[in-house]
Amino acid sequence: MGKKSISTIIAISLGILLSSSTVFAQSNSLDITTSENLSIQNSSDIKSQNYSVQLAQNAVNQAKDAANEASTTLIINQQMLDLMSKPDKTPEEAAIVANYVPLTDDQIYQLIKVRDVQPLEAEYNLSSTKNNEDAIENSVKLNLYTQYVNLLGEQDDINTEQENIKDLSNSYNLSKLKFQLGVISESSYKKITTSYNNENSVLLQKQRAMDIAEMNLNKLMGQDIHTKYSYFSTELSDNSNNIESLDYYLNYAMENRTEIVNGKSYIKVKEKAYEIAKDRYPIEENLYNRQAKYDLEEAQSNLELKKTSIEKDIRNQYNILSSKKKNIDNDMQSYNSAKKNYDIANNKYKLGVISKVDFESVELNYKKEEDKLLSLQRELWLEQFKMKCELNKGFYNTTQQNNAI
Repeated sequence: MGKKSISTIIAISLGILLSSSTVFAQSNSLDITTSENLSIQNSSDIKSQNYSVQLAQNAVNQAKDAANEASTTLIINQQMLDLMSKPDKTPEEAAIVANYVPLTDDQIYQLIKVRDVQPLEAEYNLSSTKNNEDAIENSVKLNLYTQYVNLLGEQDDINTEQENIKDLSNSYNLSKLKFQLGVISESSYKKITTSYNNENSVLLQKQRAMDIAEMNLNKLMGQDIHTKYSYFSTELSDNSNNIESLDYYLNYAMENRTEIVNGKSYIKVKEKAYEIAKDRYPIEENLYNRQAKYDLEEAQSNLELKKTSIEKDIRNQYNILSSKKKNIDNDMQSYNSAKKNYDIANNKYKLGVISKVDFESVELNYKKEEDKLLSLQRELWLEQFKMKCELNKGFYNTTQQNNAI
């Protein structure tokens, strides 16, 4: 058989191979917003905290009722004392106060606390419980986002590996044809075959990792863990890549972080309690006076400790953000170089200057650089979300964090 005939057979075979690409159906796709909503909707931690919020609200209502009762009791006691001190009482008035036992100083003090402090404490507890609910939701979102971003990386890896195998498949089938025609040696054929089989093994491993990640995502969303999706949308909520100054983050957190806002509110509660204690028992050595003062100072100290802890968290998160941003900046040079080479190769291929094999090699390298850059951008996106939470509601431990498949 002549060389021209062999070339014709190879060309026809390549045409058949290249035309047999499969179409990827994108039905039953999933996006991060849907995943987030399902995770929040089905989170047992959020449901439990919702119940805690209801209990805290009930406690507020009960505190208000108790405050009204205490107020009424104090008013009646004062009225009775005024009546008892009245010099000219009528027989009816004398009968009213005859068996009345006035409240002791301690009883009056406790009732004043019920009236003036207990509602403040209940409102504080309600606010804290609601803030914990927000922090739990942040943790649920973080778990979901982390898993979803991981899935996007797995999806990119599989897509790129499939492109790689498609190129290798063409080379493999072409070399098989050449070997059968006696154009290449057995060792050359075996080398290509081994490379092709190895890449198929790599793809299988990536697909298994994707299956496990998909099961974990389903678990976070409260879905059947065996539910399969044809495609995961790469659209993420808009988080700016810009990083503010460390001072900006620290100042913002010190004004808006939940624990600090709560701490300031708690100090006001304890200030009110100390004000009442000093008014009733002005001597500093008095037990009630000392206890109220200690509670106030403890609340103030705890707030300062919390500020120190939050400042440390913000600094750590800022360092992570800066590192992630630097990684992206450093990688942009490699990405831009690969993109430039791809554009040049694409033009040359269209003009017939380079072979399809050479073009696909450049294209594959560009796809890998693109995947790497996307991965770094998603990591930064995730860290930006963490920083937003650190500045406001923070996080709250959930059972999901250590409950992966």
